[in-house]
Amino acid sequence: MTPEPKDLLLYPPKRTTTGKLDWIKKKIEEAIKKFDTKFVFIDHIDFLTPSKLETSDQRRIMLRDICSELKTMAIEKNVIIFLVAHVKKVQNRQIEMQDIAESSGIYQLADCVMSVTRLNRVENVDKIKIEVATDKSIARILKNRITGEQPFIKFALIHNKIQIL
Repeated sequence: MTPEPKDLLLYPPKRTTTGKLDWIKKKIEEAIKKFDTKFVFIDHIDFLTPSKLETSDQRRIMLRDICSELKTMAIEKNVIIFLVAHVKKVQNRQIEMQDIAESSGIYQLADCVMSVTRLNRVENVDKIKIEVATDKSIARILKNRITGEQPFIKFALIHNKIQIL
């Protein structure tokens, strides 16, 4: 049975004060009990810190620890966790996994990595070519540990609904 959009309700916590993953785990446990949560969206990784913060000044090690803890949490709680991570600015090419800032720990532990990019168009303004963002985007699977397939889809958000292009 496919759920209706009205059945896909969002229940965001008001805020996190520490960003520690033990707080996130507690909120996931509450959401599972109260709402039978199956999907968790975390926006974004830079707000998080591992439950046991080691004394490391290397951000990439901390990001790896965060991803490891989230993956363990997802398996134990039987939920799917979507984790937003921002990428470096790229020009004249598609986003790759290595563009995720300080990323090896993020994409090595992930079962699936997806990029979402807004599509631009080129306009001539006073004989100067500039790129202008459009209302169209492309979602592309960069890594798929389950099937290996890497599909993409072009879409636009029109009147608060995703329209496939």
